[in-house]
Amino acid sequence: MKLLYSLLFTVLSACAFSQIGQEITHNSIRYKIISGSTLEVIANSPQYSGFIEIPEEVEHNGTSFTVTSIGEDAFKNSSITNIELPKTITQITKGAFWGCSDLYSFYIDHQNLSYRTIDGVLYSYDASLLIQCPALKENITISEYTTAIEEGAFAYCTNITSITIPNHITSIPSRAFYNCNKLQTVVFSENLQTIGEYAFYNCHALSSVSFPVSLTNIDDYAFSACSGIHTLEFKGTTPPTLGIDVFESIQNGTSIYVPESSVSVYAQDSFWSSYSVISNTFLSVSNTALNVKIYPNPFTNQIIIEHTSSCYEYIFTLYSIQGTEIIQEVTSGTHVQNLDFLPSGTYLYTISCRETSQRGVLVKN
Repeated sequence: MKLLYSLLFTVLSACAFSQIGQEITHNSIRYKIISGSTLEVIANSPQYSGFIEIPEEVEHNGTSFTVTSIGEDAFKNSSITNIELPKTITQITKGAFWGCSDLYSFYIDHQNLSYRTIDGVLYSYDASLLIQCPALKENITISEYTTAIEEGAFAYCTNITSITIPNHITSIPSRAFYNCNKLQTVVFSENLQTIGEYAFYNCHALSSVSFPVSLTNIDDYAFSACSGIHTLEFKGTTPPTLGIDVFESIQNGTSIYVPESSVSVYAQDSFWSSYSVISNTFLSVSNTALNVKIYPNPFTNQIIIEHTSSCYEYIFTLYSIQGTEIIQEVTSGTHVQNLDFLPSGTYLYTISCRETSQRGVLVKN
């Protein structure tokens, strides 16, 4: 009898292992047999949609298989809205949920020791890795325990308007915020060193971006198609290394603010030389609406300052591109300012009235 049981076990095991690589369908979900006892969820045709619940086990041909992994591109570009994963899942392959534009939330069995969710966002169990943000998420605070972000983690999250990258994170991976077209504000980690290729591609709602001192490298196309950007600030004294077409859609008139001691370094750089490189001390000046118009701009010999606010007098101050004061005058009403003594170039100005001020850039032909 003992021999009979041993033979039966051998036969059943051989049958199970002979199925490795086979694809099966159970409750409209497709799987691939990856061992004698385990399954991987794989892509389906037609694509998945709506609420998806992945079971712990699936029976097939008399064998019970445990579902342990989500395969590459398993739900990519599908129409799923919510997904619930069992405690048995130990591997989620990169890109499994890319392009799920209707995805609202992830749910993970609380007994799962490989993954967890925080406010519907998918993380590794210890939250050190942020894996995927649901595309329909509107507000997100990245966990304080997060030290890395998965490639494409926020891609196509078209409702996010702002994001703060915690200081534990030193790198933004490729396509991290790809096509986040409502993203207006990014606050980078003070320890950020690299930004990957296509990281913020087509984030056209961005208007200004400030990069930390620690940044050393921005990869290919990282801010390409970000046509709304008009102001960049680099806090580091050395320009970061740039890949191909990093700022491809940014116009030459964009203002580049850098440390005062590094204005000449950036201005002589082969890439930044075509932009208006300005000392970032100028950014400390508040910028509020004073209903003051300055024209023409660019100008040749003089400018007209047209003042229509409630202030009787206002202070006009002109600075060099490095932030050195050139002239300061107290004026009122509409004023013609002679600037024929200036050489051609880019200049900065402020107009102040009581506790409010307006700043801007003037160009002399």
